[in-house]
Amino acid sequence: SQKGQKHVEQIHQTLKVPAKPPDPPVSTTEAPTTTEAPTTPEAPTTPEAPTTPEAPTTPEAPATDEFLGPVECFEKKFTRGSCSLVFCPPWERCIEGHCSCKPPYLCPAEDVSPVCGRDNRKYRSFCQVMAASCLTQKTTMSHFGENCGAENPTFMSSIDSLTGGVKVFLPNDEFPWAGRELMVCSETWNMAAANVVCKEHGNRL
Repeated sequence: SQKGQKHVEQIHQTLKVPAKPPDPPVSTTEAPTTTEAPTTPEAPTTPEAPTTPEAPTTPEAPATDEFLGPVECFEKKFTRGSCSLVFCPPWERCIEGHCSCKPPYLCPAEDVSPVCGRDNRKYRSFCQVMAASCLTQKTTMSHFGENCGAENPTFMSSIDSLTGGVKVFLPNDEFPWAGRELMVCSETWNMAAANVVCKEHGNRL
């Protein structure tokens, strides 16, 4: 019947699935592009230093020249006035390549023994009495000791004019009266003793 058919249509409309909503329109505008971060400029590279050419090798000089002597003399510039190779006694010093008498006050003052001189003076050391002898060109040394007054005898020597024998007096510092006189025999005579006696009496060496 028509009435039942309408009822059926109503039921169909009630159960009708709602239509799918239309899709949203697609945007045609492009998304804004992200700007790239500025790149840091590269540091300038340091140019390489120019390589120094190797110096030519000089042939080694001989240790000793046949005519000019040791090369050391040239390297250290030794001259006739140099004191580097001059050896002087302790009571002398080198000046311009030559040994000269040292003033007595320049002698060492430590670890020394006193000395009596022929002038009855007490000297601080053997170096000092030899420095005085060097300056005066006279024999000054008498003996080691401290008792050097005028009442104390000093070293003496004599030459016998007939025999040529040499007699010497050796002082005793502790007991001045106990000094000894000795004859220098030919067996103990040497050049050093001869020089002392010759110079003692003003003879040329």
